[in-house]
Amino acid sequence: MHKTTKQTKAPESAYCKARKIAEHVGVTSSAVWGWKRKGLIPFYKIAGTVRFKIEDVERLMTQGKQQ
Repeated sequence: MHKTTKQTKAPESAYCKARKIAEHVGVTSSAVWGWKRKGLIPFYKIAGTVRFKIEDVERLMTQGKQQ
C-alpha cells in the first residue's frame, strides 16, 4: 500500500510583512528593514514579497536586552 504524506504549511501569520513585525515589537518598519539589510534577522520571499517570522525578531530583541 502506498503511504501518502500530508504537507502542512505554516500559518500565514507566521510569515509577516515588515509593518506587522514593527507593530508587534514597537519599532518602525524602517528599523525592521535595517535589521534585514544588516543581516540581523532572516527573511523569506513568499510570492514575490519579503516576509519575516515574528519569533526571529523576538529572538533579536531578547538578545539585545541581554547585552
